[in-house]
Amino acid sequence: MLPDSIKKSKVIKVGVSPNSPPLIHASGDKNVGIIPDLAAEVEKKMGVKLEIIGMDYAGLIPALQAKRIDINWSVINDTEERQETMDFVDFLRSDHGLLLHKGNPKNITDADSLCGTRAGTVKGGLDQVFLEEQKKKCAAEGKPEMEILLYNNRLGIQTAMQSGKVDSFLGIKPSHQYQAKTVKDGTVFEVADATFLPGIFGMALLKDNTRLRDAMQAALKDTVRDGEYTKILDRYDIGSSALTEDEILVNGVGNGLP
Repeated sequence: MLPDSIKKSKVIKVGVSPNSPPLIHASGDKNVGIIPDLAAEVEKKMGVKLEIIGMDYAGLIPALQAKRIDINWSVINDTEERQETMDFVDFLRSDHGLLLHKGNPKNITDADSLCGTRAGTVKGGLDQVFLEEQKKKCAAEGKPEMEILLYNNRLGIQTAMQSGKVDSFLGIKPSHQYQAKTVKDGTVFEVADATFLPGIFGMALLKDNTRLRDAMQAALKDTVRDGEYTKILDRYDIGSSALTEDEILVNGVGNGLP
């Protein structure tokens, strides 16, 4: 099923932003987490190497468009708007939420309570768009101004929050839960109950790369059938975010997902 160029090179170049544990993060000179573990299973099934290339989140789509990478396999949501320029192989449910300071001193419980606070997120994603719309809403309703602070990665926001520069972080809940549990033994952060932007994570490919797209879908379905997919998600305590084999779709959002 693979394109001839990949059959010849035996390499698929996979772009990631390694700053979103437990999905993917850097540990020494290795990338670890759910995405690298799934990639290792896909390698076995396809007989080629998935070369993981780290970069800032905002650079992933430009790198895909410039064909410096074959796949953007990071924390990118499959959306109908993005489907106009890219194809997605869906692999995981994604809910977004707010990471807060322990004890929630700013009493942030929902989107409207972000008015008058300093909200951080990773630049270039749906979370940035959501915060920009919420900032307009605060102003239109005559509420205190919300300040948006954008960062290249999760670590930058974590550091800013710990230094008191940011009040909240809008991003994916599985990563928030990991940070809240692990940073200084769970004494620094907590996760708000509210959920924003429910959706589906997908591997993004150029629309003319249909053979690679279909091969990746087939390999990922195989990991579900043989049980490795479930084992990997359970290893990181996010089994509830799993998709079924029938939900490993191409451009599933708008076609039955989420």
